[in-house]
Amino acid sequence: MIVRAHEKPAFHEFLFSKRREQIIDPVVYKSILDYYLQAEPDQINILDFGCGNGYVSLLLADHAKNLESLHIYSLDYQEELLDTLWKRIVQKGLKNITPFHLNEQNRIFYPNWLPPMDLVFFSFSLSAASGPDDILKTTLPIIRPGGKVFIMDWGVSVNDEVLDELFPRENRLTPMILEQILERSGYYLESVQGKYRFPSQDGYFFLEGTRPLL
Repeated sequence: MIVRAHEKPAFHEFLFSKRREQIIDPVVYKSILDYYLQAEPDQINILDFGCGNGYVSLLLADHAKNLESLHIYSLDYQEELLDTLWKRIVQKGLKNITPFHLNEQNRIFYPNWLPPMDLVFFSFSLSAASGPDDILKTTLPIIRPGGKVFIMDWGVSVNDEVLDELFPRENRLTPMILEQILERSGYYLESVQGKYRFPSQDGYFFLEGTRPLL
């Protein structure tokens, strides 16, 4: 299920590096969260699928650390990465993250205790899977009606020597392929034109899907 490039320690070091922040500004994640917090929801549950060392989970949790109604569930199949995330959670004193482990298998089974999700982030993780169709289909039922999935992934055309070495272009997905997968999997494909205030950056693409209300 997992592309082996994503198991390299050097790749996970890259995901916490300044170079990664140059490719995709942390403001992108904060902008998405702030947009949905404008409605002042009673509760907002977030799933960080393929969280790795926890870059996105920690970023969002720290950004909303004073918001009791928000909780982040961080999922990965590599236990050593979750151990690293737990240590960072303790170091930062965060109370709004729950990491949990997924066994490496051909089909995903989410635990019964997991609450319905409002937002799901696939941040550079779907291209790590050999079956993104199955992942998106299996994730749909745990998203509340009207809930969102956000997909960020490396662009095929990005010119970066470090990224090309760690994650070759032939292992990357394209926006067109993922748009088709989203629609086949039962999501409504959203237009993000002007919706969020993102810095202008090259190197990645962004897609948003919604679980239909009916």
